[in-house]
Amino acid sequence: MKATTPTDQQFYDSLSPSLKKQVDMQRQSGERQRAYQEQLQRARELDEAPILPEKKT
Repeated sequence: MKATTPTDQQFYDSLSPSLKKQVDMQRQSGERQRAYQEQLQRARELDEAPILPEKKT
């Protein structure tokens, strides 16, 4: 007997509408979290940049 595993898309397509909604909300939450982490990382990089005094002429 040969067992097969459905692809992610096949599994998603087999879910009920309420479960699909939950999956979609989890995916969106993950995307927001990643975007927030990227924003924090960029802010840290800007904070770590050296601040040079202005040159007096």
